[in-house]
Amino acid sequence: LLFTTRELPSDIELFQPALNLAWEACRQLDVSESFVNILQYVLAIGNYLNNGTMKGGAYGFKLSSLEKLADFRANQSKSTLLHYLILQLHKCDNDLLHIREEMDSVVKAADNNISTKSIMAELEVMQRQLDKIDRNVNKICEHKAMSQSCDKLKSEVKEFVDEYRVEIKKMDDKGKEMMETYTKILVKFGEPPSTDSEDFFTSVAVFLKQFQRIHRELFPPPKPSPRVQRPRVGAMITSPEGGDPSSQRISLSRPQVLPTTGEPNMQINEKVSFPKRNPIQKSLTLDAPRTPPTAVRHVNQLE
Repeated sequence: LLFTTRELPSDIELFQPALNLAWEACRQLDVSESFVNILQYVLAIGNYLNNGTMKGGAYGFKLSSLEKLADFRANQSKSTLLHYLILQLHKCDNDLLHIREEMDSVVKAADNNISTKSIMAELEVMQRQLDKIDRNVNKICEHKAMSQSCDKLKSEVKEFVDEYRVEIKKMDDKGKEMMETYTKILVKFGEPPSTDSEDFFTSVAVFLKQFQRIHRELFPPPKPSPRVQRPRVGAMITSPEGGDPSSQRISLSRPQVLPTTGEPNMQINEKVSFPKRNPIQKSLTLDAPRTPPTAVRHVNQLE
């Protein structure tokens, strides 16, 4: 009893993502008009190639045949029938080229080996576990040694069972809706009723992955332009000549502000004039002294 009550919440937590993924994969297959339009293009191309033969004039094909499009190659060419299909879609119906993103849950369901039958079987196991907890509590309460604490135990177990019975009921309803949708898409695509969803999802997912790969080969996405590195404030310029690095770097940091001398501040609208001074006959070179001149020495030179 203790083991079941401890494991059931974690089992439900791990089970819900698989149920949601299977439900979403069935929904995407049911509502996707783009996928149906692509199948119509494939059927038209196949009937054109098989014109005049026993296979011509077909009304449909199995979805497992989609995997063979990448294997059907032209004579003396690396192009396949899938290349031709994507080129035609690019020319006539460009919106259909994004089918891989539109049916992403189908690919994820195939990658995780999701099966609708396994999901429904797991829901039945969880329901039986709740019923087993109820039965075990009644058996425990039949012992005289447990008669005094039985009421409290029953109350706690009943609260636990009621809580998770509601949760399992919601998942069971979603599972039944998933199965109805899956049965609907099997009829829609002409697949046998006994087709397992794991095989069905895999056939579609393989085609979608091949479709995306060939599309990127034919129309590669543009490469991002390289970013231009700009010098940052505070960066250092290094002289190409040899010598001590400390004496060959000039800081580009902002100049320091000298402390005020106690004079009154000037107004913004006051006109300020400065006396003319002779230009300093000294050029700036990168071979600066080892000890960089301080701001006070620069002021002394100007005076």
